[in-house]
Amino acid sequence: MTDLFKAQSLEDPHPNNIQLDENVVAVIPEARNAIRIHASGHGASYWTRTAGVRVQLPNGIERKYFLKVAAGDRGLGMMEGEFESMKVLHAVTPNFAPKPISWGTFKSNPDLHFFLCNFHDMDDELPELGKFSASLAQMHRDSVSPAGKFGFHVTTYNGNIPQDVRWTDTWEECFVNGTRRDFELEKEARGPSEELEALMGPLFEKVIPRLLRPLETGGRSLKPCFVHGDLWYGNGKFCRALEICPLTECFFAKHRMIYRLITQWSSTQLASMATMNLVEAFPKGLDEAREK
Repeated sequence: MTDLFKAQSLEDPHPNNIQLDENVVAVIPEARNAIRIHASGHGASYWTRTAGVRVQLPNGIERKYFLKVAAGDRGLGMMEGEFESMKVLHAVTPNFAPKPISWGTFKSNPDLHFFLCNFHDMDDELPELGKFSASLAQMHRDSVSPAGKFGFHVTTYNGNIPQDVRWTDTWEECFVNGTRRDFELEKEARGPSEELEALMGPLFEKVIPRLLRPLETGGRSLKPCFVHGDLWYGNGKFCRALEICPLTECFFAKHRMIYRLITQWSSTQLASMATMNLVEAFPKGLDEAREK
């Protein structure tokens, strides 16, 4: 299926007929009974190639799936992280994410990897903020972290950037790991910076401990909530009655982490409206550290 990468060029962004890899076909539900399976380019992504897959059954019913393909070792991690994230997201809030089907590696090309989920027709309008916020609040409220830890069991990616989400006992540890990773990636991309190096010591030795440690000491604790790591308005779409978050760079974190992501939205007014809706939607008591 290397033709998916070739076909989705600037000259032909939506190829009409893509030959699916054998391993992709093997995980498509009801593929054995299908009278026709057709794949064509659909949507756009900075880091992957995407396609819609239509499966025609003998009884006339058509099933639709969404396929994402990425290359290399990083692509392998991206596909695994998205599948595992969406599994949790869909299990907790089924109306908030497509149902994940499978992920794996091409038989025809071991350097290409895929992720498959149910297909939903989505428009380009922003979701209704009240419903969208309610779904976010449900995800945070009802998600349960294994052993009450922060992080995730596989690496997840913010776009094509790996996040440090190794399991930790405290939110402070988790936040420090992720922030250190950001500094490391910045150094790799732009080279050493004396100014940043000078800031890192006070940040990790004084600022973060003073802000976060009191939340989990003195008999207080935080609930690890499942959060969407790339929640900007482009990742929230309408799908008839559903509010869909199609991209999932997720992990278990302090739920207020989501506010930082929303404030990065390009529309300040929209960000303010979304934040107010979230504050109203979150259950009382989740905002504050809880007494043990």
